[in-house]
Amino acid sequence: MLFAAESIDGLVHQLGGLRIRAECSLVPTHQYSHAYINQQSSKLHDDNVQDDEKRSVKCPVGTAVATSSGGEELQQHYDTIIHTTPPFYNYPPSITPELKEVLGIIDIDSYDDCIHSWSKELLRSCYRQSFKIAFDNNTNNDTGIQNSFINNALSLFGLNIKQHIGKTGKRVAVPLLGAGCRAFPKEIALDVAAIESASWLSTTHSSDTSDQENTDEDELDVVVFGLLEEDDARYLSDRLEKDLTNYTRA
Repeated sequence: MLFAAESIDGLVHQLGGLRIRAECSLVPTHQYSHAYINQQSSKLHDDNVQDDEKRSVKCPVGTAVATSSGGEELQQHYDTIIHTTPPFYNYPPSITPELKEVLGIIDIDSYDDCIHSWSKELLRSCYRQSFKIAFDNNTNNDTGIQNSFINNALSLFGLNIKQHIGKTGKRVAVPLLGAGCRAFPKEIALDVAAIESASWLSTTHSSDTSDQENTDEDELDVVVFGLLEEDDARYLSDRLEKDLTNYTRA
């Protein structure tokens, strides 16, 4: 699911060119891939595929991996691309205790009774995993190892990943995950985006607000959503403000 389709993912791969495609092919099997029975519970699922092939997935549903921004056109605007795989709203992977544990999901018990609730939890995991890779330098060892592996492979062809040094803050552009070909209703996709953004913001910026006011703009971590409709942007803003208020009270 790392390769091009008619989606944001497709645009990224078109602009990232052969380099980002090569980096995706070099991403190793994800450490959590063994926890999945399948990647989607669709009738179209191929039961003839061997178990090893089913589980040898680079970016399983609900997880995220990182590569460079690929070709020169994307490098002008982005240092890194974080790839994540949302579930199909109506066909999420089967629930297993191990999968719930590795993704930190504890509120779902029965797949048959709550398919859409499970899909929402997996979508929330996409945001959590992506934000972790983007912002949490202290717990990003696995991604560092992954990027070292890719960088070493690319260095054979003189294509090392550029290391960007300077600004201490990070600015991350985020599309509305799940709202495209994964068929999440837009309102649910917006709700999930708001919930996880509020959770990240309340955790990351829980220190004294007076310190933040005196912080240089380049030192702040920022999440920026790209939405096509003004009504969606207003809904997300209002929901985010509401969720942040709830976290503050808690």
